[in-house]
Amino acid sequence: MIEPLLPVALFCCAVSVLAGFALGRATLPEPRGVYAYQWPRPH
Repeated sequence: MIEPLLPVALFCCAVSVLAGFALGRATLPEPRGVYAYQWPRPH
């Protein structure tokens, strides 16, 4: 009963991450905040 919801949940997560990353790149010169915790900032 949960299995059909997995692709939907993954899609929502992917969309939210991509949208947040796009907004972060559009408003900030470099990733900050949440993105800093997800991957190291390139030097």
